[in-house]
Amino acid sequence: MKRAPDLMQTVAPASPERGPRQFQTDRKFASNNRQNGTDAENKAVVQGALAYYGTYEVDESNKSLIMRIEYSSFPNFNGAEQRRNVKLENDELTVVNSAAASGGTSSLIWKRVK
Repeated sequence: MKRAPDLMQTVAPASPERGPRQFQTDRKFASNNRQNGTDAENKAVVQGALAYYGTYEVDESNKSLIMRIEYSSFPNFNGAEQRRNVKLENDELTVVNSAAASGGTSSLIWKRVK
């Protein structure tokens, strides 16, 4: 199956001590060496990836997750506490970040694997 160039691959957390990681799946370095990327290649990788870990808490009364980020590939998130609104419907969990690091709102939809 061929993936769309702007597709993000997300790895969901398996426990409260982990965090999601998002990567654009179409990035390649011409040199085939991550230490020798061009300015444009390095910029594309940084802008196309986000990873963080820490703990989270479910706030059922407000239908949200509280993310306590220990470390992130975006250092401004280190030590931050962030709230995400959530909606669970059938086999889909939608997580909404209304203050995304790139501006605006971002949504993540996780589908249950059967």
